[in-house]
Amino acid sequence: MPAATRSRGTTTTGTVAESEPGAITERARRGALIAGLGLLAMGVLSGVANVALGRLTVTGDAARTAAGVAAHEPLFRAVVASFLVVAVLDVAVAWGCIWPWRR
Repeated sequence: MPAATRSRGTTTTGTVAESEPGAITERARRGALIAGLGLLAMGVLSGVANVALGRLTVTGDAARTAAGVAAHEPLFRAVVASFLVVAVLDVAVAWGCIWPWRR
């Protein structure tokens, strides 16, 4: 029987790895980092996009909203792109939360 070796919260005996209670694995740290950075980026991007969109739209006046969007088309495109990036980051955050526990 091979001797047990210890490495960052796991005990390995031969080919079987057993996590110690409360040990944080490197895989869990990486998943948490991905999720945390993704949430931070989502918050910043969605906040900026919402403020910009609020400046382009006029509540209750579709004609002025359309005129504002037409006058500032690059800004509107940036807002739409920001929301698409937020959607992609949402998937990355979900993956970062699930990935450490998949085998």
